[in-house]
Amino acid sequence: MNNHEKVGKLDGLILALQLLTTIPIKKEVPWTKKTASTSVSLYPLVGLIVGCVATVCSLFMIEWLMLPTTISSFFLLLLIVALTGGLHLDGWMDVSDGIFSRQGKERKLTIMKDSRVGAFAVISLFFLLIGKYLFIFQVLEMADQYWFYILFIPFFSRWLMAGALMFGKPAREEGMAYSVQQNLMPQTQLSFYFWGVLILAFIFLLLSTYFLIALGLMIISILILLVSFSFFRKQFGGITGDTLGTLVEGGEVILWLFASLLLYYGMA
Repeated sequence: MNNHEKVGKLDGLILALQLLTTIPIKKEVPWTKKTASTSVSLYPLVGLIVGCVATVCSLFMIEWLMLPTTISSFFLLLLIVALTGGLHLDGWMDVSDGIFSRQGKERKLTIMKDSRVGAFAVISLFFLLIGKYLFIFQVLEMADQYWFYILFIPFFSRWLMAGALMFGKPAREEGMAYSVQQNLMPQTQLSFYFWGVLILAFIFLLLSTYFLIALGLMIISILILLVSFSFFRKQFGGITGDTLGTLVEGGEVILWLFASLLLYYGMA
């Protein structure tokens, strides 16, 4: 890899971090096909970075400070929200307002673009955060190696997001999702499979005890992605920037639920 390619990869990673996290990186990255494509292909890596930060902080709270699980779960949830700046939660709320309006597709898209927050958005946000808190609490309470889930669930949720941009049909020929898709190069889709194989190979070689759990998380993630394509097409005609945020937040809740059920039934 020459220096130009290394700079392109770094710019793509910086752009992905700027888009998906609140990590303060002030470098201005040009918006080109190369940087946009590289950025999307590195979304799973951003999830892994978020997972690493969350893992270190959770180990500090639980193993060093020895905080109760209730408090550790709360601060872990707060940290995850802070690292993303509430970006994905905003999408979750907008999509909730659109879906529960029970209007036609075009009207739903208009409602989602409205900056005002509706009652359904608030209610759905409440249940999302309560659900995520309870499932995180369950995992921290029952798993000896809880760090595995904290590390890899953010990876899989961003892997989902990247997959939606790579393979999903846009609802409109405008907006953030459409703009990004128009700049994706054909080979970008290969990175979706690359990350899937890489993470399974990594876990198989270094964390073999958790290989079946990781495989289960991956299968659930793929099912979420396939169902979401059908659901969002029916509701809005395709994907939007808001549906991507919904996919991350909803996907994480389902993955935390899956992990907590595995632990509860003694399968993890």
